[in-house]
Amino acid sequence: MLKIALVTMMCILSCSAFGSAMGDSSSGGFKEIEPISTKELIQSWQSFEGKNISAISFKGQVRTRELAMRWLMNTEVGEKFSAKKLARDLQALANTGVLYDIKANVNPSANNSEDVTIEVCLKDKWTLIPIFGAEGGGGSVVYGGGIYDTNIAGFFISGLFLGYNYNGIFSYEVNLSEDYIAGTNVDAAFDWSNNINPTIIHNIDNTSAGQYTWQRQQEETMIGYHFSDYFKFSVVADIFRDALLETKGVNATVYAGDQYRFRPTVVWGRTNIVNDYLEEGSEVRGSFASSNFLGPAPAYQEYKLEFKKVILHGKNNIGFFLGGGAMTSAPAPYEFLVGGYGNLRGFMDSRQIGPYLFHGNLEYRPFIYHKYASGVTRVVLQGNLFTDFGSAWGDSSLVGDSGTRQFNALWSIGAGLRLNLIRFSGAIIRLDAGRTVKPDEGWGFTFGVGQFF
Repeated sequence: MLKIALVTMMCILSCSAFGSAMGDSSSGGFKEIEPISTKELIQSWQSFEGKNISAISFKGQVRTRELAMRWLMNTEVGEKFSAKKLARDLQALANTGVLYDIKANVNPSANNSEDVTIEVCLKDKWTLIPIFGAEGGGGSVVYGGGIYDTNIAGFFISGLFLGYNYNGIFSYEVNLSEDYIAGTNVDAAFDWSNNINPTIIHNIDNTSAGQYTWQRQQEETMIGYHFSDYFKFSVVADIFRDALLETKGVNATVYAGDQYRFRPTVVWGRTNIVNDYLEEGSEVRGSFASSNFLGPAPAYQEYKLEFKKVILHGKNNIGFFLGGGAMTSAPAPYEFLVGGYGNLRGFMDSRQIGPYLFHGNLEYRPFIYHKYASGVTRVVLQGNLFTDFGSAWGDSSLVGDSGTRQFNALWSIGAGLRLNLIRFSGAIIRLDAGRTVKPDEGWGFTFGVGQFF
């Protein structure tokens, strides 16, 4: 949680600084956003169906390599034109999150009336972002910085380097990842990290129970394969070492020595990026994790199932998320959490901890404002009305409170804003204010980068 909060704070500061530095080179104006559906695109190209493709060209990119875009597209020179296939290819380019204002012009060839040419027009997002930040309070001080890029060398490779200091202990994360490597259906990611995790614990009635801080050093590798646009299988293998740094008032423990875990995951479905910022689609994600099954640390398993659906209604989004999980017996640091930044806005982080998990989120994201300044930036503002609910339960060993063994649903409602800086990759800045309803524990605020789910 500490790493997530710090990266969020750093990204917000960085994106704000970049936006101020870039400015607007023209007075710009206001431009209504009217999403173009895949069906409308296909209909506009229907007259070219079945004609031979004599050329495919790209226009407007600066950093992105033409080869990388051709790798993502199924449409090729020499084959028969398919409007459905081209529409799919434009969506694949949009889903990288690195390109925007993507359009395709299909025209009869000047040399042969039975041939067509395709010109793909698009723009690169700014993807190389420095991150930095600092925070203090409650006897703790954290500060650090780093850099991340989602289009290294123009080949859609994502990379992150983050270093920070928490109360004199240095932590870091280095990550590299890429989807559809070299035009194949293979994904891969590598992650090396050393993270500090301070966790504040409360009893079932929200009275203070204490806290613990633990540290994890981890090396992680992911290999995945896309069997289709809507079906992906991946396996994560990681080796990690945990240490308990501080315990106050709670019975927290971690396993000693090297640990390892295998986590196969299946994803069915896809959520698409529409008109550069809107979402549409649904996906189901199921995973199974098995840790230490050959020893020496005790073995435990984890099962998770998640469902996400986002509906596009005009220029507005309606989003729905459900998630659940169960795991075998293990110390609290390995169990599920609900509350705060991760899944239940309004409540504090780690409000409930346990081996069983169920939570859901419902959001209505209405379009509010769009400013377009030609060639420099686009800013989209969305509202957000939401309700969150859920519980983690099944373990009373951490605080000795028998109530934590029972399902005890938390519920909150709230409102927020989404500021999408289209020109910058991943720059959806969110601010949410949540009011706890069951039980009533007041207001909570969350900042973040990217949509909540």
